[in-house]
Parts: sequence; structure tokens; C-alpha cells
Amino acid sequence: MKLTGLKKLYSENGLEISLDRVSVISKEIAKSNEVSILLKASCPVYFCKSDSDSGCSVTPIILSASSTPYKLSVEKALANDSLPQAGIRINIREAS
Repeated sequence: MKLTGLKKLYSENGLEISLDRVSVISKEIAKSNEVSILLKASCPVYFCKSDSDSGCSVTPIILSASSTPYKLSVEKALANDSLPQAGIRINIREAS
């Protein structure tokens, strides 16, 4: 997942902060900043915006800076329950 257009860095520029299999990297880019949240996995990871497979992609979801905070729901599930090695689904939805 990538957050773009931020006014401030989350951490020191270019420094990777890791906790188990999750890493966060802040980068200064021209007039704004971005933060990448990385998940290290041994199988494919699919990022989904809906419950249907048509809304899934291996390309990380990019969120732009907003004047109001995002409220997100993040859920991890198998891409195929009968075939675990097929990968992981990360379902990301805006919560109300």
C-alpha cells in the first residue's frame, strides 16, 4: 500500500522500519512525501477493493493525501480456500 501527497514524512527519509513481515518506508519526492507499507510473503499477495475477484490486483493500492483521515478496514484471507498456495487476499475498504 502506498500513501502519496503527504506534507510530512512518517519516519526518516529512506529509513525502513520493520516489524516481523511488515515494513514502512518514507520517501521525500519533489514537493510532497510518500509512505510505502510493504508485506513480505512467500506466496502471491492480491490487493482487493471489493469482495469480487475482479477488484483484485497484485499492484498495491495507492491512497492520496486527504484533509480528512482515512478510516480503513483491512482483512486478510486466502485467495482460494481449497488451494492455500494460490496466495493471500488483502481486502481494503473504506470504513464508515
